[in-house]
Amino acid sequence: MRVKMRSKHRKAVKFYSTCFGFREPYKVLIDGTFVHHLITQRLLPADEALRDLLSASRVLGS
Repeated sequence: MRVKMRSKHRKAVKFYSTCFGFREPYKVLIDGTFVHHLITQRLLPADEALRDLLSASRVLGS
């Protein structure tokens, strides 16, 4: 992921964690469009892609 995009994602996650009290492990609801994007962009496995997107150390699985 490019540095600029990673910085934007990190700022958004920091905003939600400070304003709304979100904390790790994040619970993420995934819809069909997101899954389609993961497949077309070959961002598999999905848990690693989400971990990179959220800049998290772990993502809660089902």
